[in-house]
Parts: sequence; C-alpha cells; structure tokens
Amino acid sequence: MKSADSRENLIEKIKSFLNNISPAKTKELETEIMHDAKIGMGDYLQLLSGRYPVEEMNDAQLFWVLSAISRISNRIGNVDDYFEPAEIGNYKFYDGSERKNKYNGTIIFENVQKLTENQYMFPLSVGDIKEMKEANRLQIVPELQRNYTKDKYGELKTKINKENAQEIANLIDNGEFFFNGIRFNLMDDGEADPPFFDEKNNTLTITSGTIIVPDGNHRSIACELATKHLDDKFGVFFTYLTATETRRVLNQEWTTVPIPKRHKEAMKLTIQNKIVDSIMRSHDADELYTKNIVKDSMELKRGNGFILYIEFADAISKYYDMGELKAKADQDELRDWLITFLNYLTKIMYNDFSNFKKIKKESWSVHYFSINYYIMLSSHLRGNLEWRDWLAKAIRDTDFVNPTILKYCKSGNKRGFLKFCREKEDEICTMLK
Repeated sequence: MKSADSRENLIEKIKSFLNNISPAKTKELETEIMHDAKIGMGDYLQLLSGRYPVEEMNDAQLFWVLSAISRISNRIGNVDDYFEPAEIGNYKFYDGSERKNKYNGTIIFENVQKLTENQYMFPLSVGDIKEMKEANRLQIVPELQRNYTKDKYGELKTKINKENAQEIANLIDNGEFFFNGIRFNLMDDGEADPPFFDEKNNTLTITSGTIIVPDGNHRSIACELATKHLDDKFGVFFTYLTATETRRVLNQEWTTVPIPKRHKEAMKLTIQNKIVDSIMRSHDADELYTKNIVKDSMELKRGNGFILYIEFADAISKYYDMGELKAKADQDELRDWLITFLNYLTKIMYNDFSNFKKIKKESWSVHYFSINYYIMLSSHLRGNLEWRDWLAKAIRDTDFVNPTILKYCKSGNKRGFLKFCREKEDEICTMLK
C-alpha cells in the first residue's frame, strides 16, 4: 500500500462508514458489491453486522470494498489514494474463491440416494454449504428464483431479504432451527459433465459445471452467516436438469396449496405467539378453551374451535405493551394472569363455551372476534383485587345478541367490532374509577 499506515487508516474509515451507513446507502453498496462479485453475500452481510471484522480482510478484499464504497460516496476516497498502481492492477484479477477449500475442485457428495434418473438426495452440513458458498460453487440464477429484479447496470439480481437470512442464521447458531430440504441443480447446459453416481459407495461426483440453488437461497446464505452447529445437516435434493426443466420443478412446488396467511402468522416467534403457545401447553389452563384454539379459518368453518390463534395473539399485543415483556419472567407473569382470568371467564361462560357450535348462531360470545373483547377486559382488571366480581358484572352487562355487533361478526367487519370494544373500554374505565 502507499504508506505504512494506509491499511490501518483505510480499515478505520471503512468501519466508520459501515457503522453509520443509511438503509438507502446499504442497498446501493449491496448493488455495487454484487456487481463486482468479488465479495460474497455472506461476507458482505457479516461485514454490515460486525461479525466479520474488517481487520481480518486481506488487502485485495479491502481494495474491492473500497472500490464499491467509492462509487456511492466520496467520504473515504478512491483506490488510488491507498494502493500502488501495481497493486491495483493485480487486485483487479482477485478471485475470492482461491483460498484453500475442499470444494475448489472435484466435488464428491456422500451418503447419496438415487431417487430416479438425474434426481438424488443426501445430507449436507451447514459447514459444507458454507464452504461451497465461500468457494463460489453455489450460484444463484435470478431467472430461476422466486423473486428477482434489475439493478442500475441492467443486470438481473435476486431479491435477498437480509433480515430473513440473519434470522435463520441465528436460529441455527442457537440450535433452534428445524432443518428441511434445499434444492441444488447442476445445470445441464452443454458445459457440465453429467454427475457420476457410484452405486456401490453411494457417492455423487461433480467434475465440472454450475451448481445453482433454485430453492433455498436464504438458507444457503444463512449457512455463510452461521458460526455454530456447523455439523447440523440439511437434506439436499440434487438434480441434473436444463433451465426449462428446472422451471418446471419450481413451478410444481410454487403452485402447491399455499399455507394460509393466518397460519403462517401463527408460526412466527413473536412474544404474543409464545404466550399463546404456553397457555395452550399449560396444565393449569381450562381445556374448554385451550382445546378450542385453532390455527386458521378453515378449522373454524369446520367447527373445530371458536378461538382463532392469531386473533388471540393479536389481541394480547393490542391490549398489553409488548415492549414491557422482553424478560421471560414478565411474559410468564402475563401468561399466568391470562390463564387465571380465562379460567374464571370459562366458569362464567361455561354454557356458551361448551355449546359453541349451537350458540354461535345467535350470540357473538363465541365468535372469533370475541377474544378481543375478553382480552380487553383482562387488561383493565389485572391487579384489581375484586376483578372476579367486576368481570361477572361486565359479562352480565354485555349484550351478546346485539344485532349490530352480530352483523359485524357475521360480515367480518373487524373495524366495527373493535370500535365497539373501544366504546366498552371507556365504560369499563369509568366503572372502575
């Protein structure tokens, strides 16, 4: 570099730039980094999060990071401010995949099962996927992804949700990720030798060609970001197909029946979802309501319950401050209170809850909107020594056959129902003064 302290100065300036980068500049920098294709997406995301120290980058990597930054900002300077002309000439040919890696040459996958012609399955560890990404042996072809866009250079780029990738990596590091299948495909494009399957040793040998990740891109990036549980394994479905055949496979998977939106929301690890989960698992909670909590509207229509999971969770987040429930002890306290409250509510509403299929025709007490009303009551009665008496009075004073409210429920007018809840909330607050 140009001077003895050039490297140190550059490192400090890059760190300062990354620590203060705006969301808009982050996106611009990502475009430049991906256009150069010298720094992997995993390394880039780790740089942003601070998990890949800038100090550990070699001079060639610093050159390409600076090159990308200099095209979106003049805060740091240009490559010729830090590097000699000879270095600039050499680093332009830098290949980040050249470091020692068992996936740089011929690849041999083990414990392979042949499913049918050109279709295979085998386990592959997080660490192995990480190495394949680092060796640039796993490629992303935007046209064969669910979402892609054009960058400012007119090149197709795959849309990557960095938060999703990091969330998966965190789950892997914490030992909480449930491993599923990733799809790899060796492109049958006339350039690659067909994969060789050794039936005796159950191995699959790849000597050349491009391996793409048509399904599982975020999970493969998460493997780059992961630092623990690297021996845990994904199931890999490996094919040797043309681009057209690959699209057919993906179309087959993408057009299967989608998971209902409410069911997907119920699967997220939010605080309110955790509280609902722990209530459902609790031996102290009355089964008359826990057994009637369902995950989606189809189960409601089948008469399998009267409390919609995500409605229950949303009501908790609406009437309780989730920001005050960061500690597990606080979450457990709220869970215990809600169990106690709902148990007593069940005692009062026993006839409605135990005959909900019949009652729902004439009363909104067991409509799935009603959990909003009950949780609203719980939030105002919490901490009141006479809460049982007040709850009994509130239920007695509630007109569960009010035609206007019934119409809100039957027509799915949640806004109207919540407006009613706000009006009742004012009455409750006045009553409790």
